[in-house]
Amino acid sequence: MSYQSHPPAAATTIATLTTDEQSALRVADLVADEFFADDGAISLVDAGQGQWRVTFYFRHETDERRVRALLRDLAVTADGAEVAQGARFARIAGKDWVAESLRGLKPIAAGRFVVHGAHDRGRAPPNRISIEIEAAQAFGTGHHGTTRAGSTVQVGKTAANSRSRHR
Repeated sequence: MSYQSHPPAAATTIATLTTDEQSALRVADLVADEFFADDGAISLVDAGQGQWRVTFYFRHETDERRVRALLRDLAVTADGAEVAQGARFARIAGKDWVAESLRGLKPIAAGRFVVHGAHDRGRAPPNRISIEIEAAQAFGTGHHGTTRAGSTVQVGKTAANSRSRHR
């Protein structure tokens, strides 16, 4: 199955802040209740040294003042106003993220084989055997060392052994 490109998604507004773990968890829960149905996402990352980075992804444009006011009111630490002021807003341009990731997913040569996805169909050199496998959870992207050593090289050995037995 070859990937059919789609129009880019709309731009996304993000707000990122760093605070202590308890505040991060509380703010994430309450902002989700206030703003999100299916129109956003939240990322919480342990930034180390007791600090957590919280990123809110808003599908639609949002009012920065409203978000800052909510953050100021919700922060459980005494530095709630400082946390709210520390929030950074940005816009991420809309992209077809699947197409973008496929651009970086190059074919893998292993011996006389080339493993590739449907997006690279027909690009293998004529002196190589082309194996088309779509990247997915079970196979991944094929770029891990175990895939090369364990799968494609073994296929080559098996094919060579099979030919020698049929001669």
